[in-house]
Amino acid sequence: MRSATLYRVLAALLVLITVALLGTHLGTVGTVSLPRPATWVAGAVAGFGIGVVAAVMGSPAASC
Repeated sequence: MRSATLYRVLAALLVLITVALLGTHLGTVGTVSLPRPATWVAGAVAGFGIGVVAAVMGSPAASC
């Protein structure tokens, strides 16, 4: 992945995080009642996504 593309992806992720934080700060967000197995699956998917983003963010530093 070219560094310019990588920086655009990271910028888009940061904008999404900003929107999510503003949404929870300015509005009311309800809770989601999921069965326990669905909560486990959602946690695993979220953890995998966080790991992918952390790996992508670590790659520009490794290439310097």
